[in-house]
Amino acid sequence: MAYFQDAWLEELLAKSDIAAIVSEYVQLKPRGGRLWGCCPFHREKTPSFSVSPDKQMYYCFGCKKGGSLINFVMEVENISFVDAVRQLAERAGMELPEQTDDKSAIENREKKERLYSACRETALFYHNCLKHPMGREACEYLAKRGVSAETAAAFGLGWAPAGWASFFGI
Repeated sequence: MAYFQDAWLEELLAKSDIAAIVSEYVQLKPRGGRLWGCCPFHREKTPSFSVSPDKQMYYCFGCKKGGSLINFVMEVENISFVDAVRQLAERAGMELPEQTDDKSAIENREKKERLYSACRETALFYHNCLKHPMGREACEYLAKRGVSAETAAAFGLGWAPAGWASFFGI
């Protein structure tokens, strides 16, 4: 298992221009502070694929795929994380770091990945609660505040039922 230190990955992303790389796969046009185009991951006629160069992120409002430049390269090239990092490092003129045997660094990365996964699953649970009939009142509240269902989905907004039992399926 390859391990890349966070600082090295941050440097790689800082040296990589998401707009330039995505533009090799998608024709992008500026609109409202973002770049827009037709999604490379599904067929569409109206552009719903958005790139935010300032955040170095992409998101498709149609198929809901999104993430960092590394995620984009993984998806569009159908390659692993390590291969995507290797491809971006080569492009940026950066050498891959030596693989580490530092057990504490590897354990720290694995812990972060487990926590990230738990947070992602929790956010998805609460977002699904919002879409459930139980979340109707919360949806009405958001609508009164001018938040559309598309915006709620794009930002992963959710609704928490009272108590903890629903989260644990009790």
